[in-house]
Amino acid sequence: MLKKFSVSVISAALILGTGCAPMPVQKDVGQINFNYDVKNKAVIKKDEVIAIVSPSISDQRRDVNRESNSAANNFISALQGSKASIRNNAIFRDNFRSNYAGRLRNALENTFYSIYSEKGFKTQGPFESFDDITYTDKKNIYLASVPNLQLNIDKKMISHKCSAGVCTEKGEVQISGEFTIKMIEPLTQQTFFTKRINLSDLSISNSYELSYEDPTPGQNSVDLLASTLNKVSNKDPLIDNTDKALVDALNEFYSKAASKIDTYISAEELISFRNDVKDVKQNKRF
Repeated sequence: MLKKFSVSVISAALILGTGCAPMPVQKDVGQINFNYDVKNKAVIKKDEVIAIVSPSISDQRRDVNRESNSAANNFISALQGSKASIRNNAIFRDNFRSNYAGRLRNALENTFYSIYSEKGFKTQGPFESFDDITYTDKKNIYLASVPNLQLNIDKKMISHKCSAGVCTEKGEVQISGEFTIKMIEPLTQQTFFTKRINLSDLSISNSYELSYEDPTPGQNSVDLLASTLNKVSNKDPLIDNTDKALVDALNEFYSKAASKIDTYISAEELISFRNDVKDVKQNKRF
């Protein structure tokens, strides 16, 4: 009799569970703060024109889909207890590309404009790319500022566990890569200096927590019952603060990178190229 009763309870719970709505998710959204005040300002204005080229942003890591199709990565992911780990890794990168890459690019563009202006130079642009600078503009422009950002956005999973139909993953979102700034004479495309910022040296890392319904719950009756009852009765929402972790990391990156750029770009050094820039322009046959 007890056995029949248990089967009936389990069956009823499973039937109820198949029709229940997805568990609510509490998402913690970050607030972008891409603001920077130039510290090293010039007193004397200069006649030289600096062309502002919009930063190019690329991801050094391999394509996420190819990673998820890799047998080795699937094996490692399984050992970690979550085949969703690699899939969840795409959350940060896809979120960045969809919602923040353009905003970061525009912010850096404005930062370069402010830095050169505050250091006393005239500016022109922004240009979408170096190739968009016209021949006429190239003759009048002193140097072109050409930045390139190779940005790695990774998540480092620290813990992962599944219980009663819910999986919880905790870890850190980290930003690394390299920021390169070149000053190029546009007619001859001669590079007068290259500055590199190693983003790993900035030590950018923020904690995250992500919980979601277990896509592959245990198949025995006890596990199925626990999972179903949890979905039906649990009023606590799932937690997802991945967006805030990403945005906090981007804000920290922007603040530190802008400060480095401000320090690395010296008005005195740029002006020291004046005679050499004049020479290469005159030697260029039109």
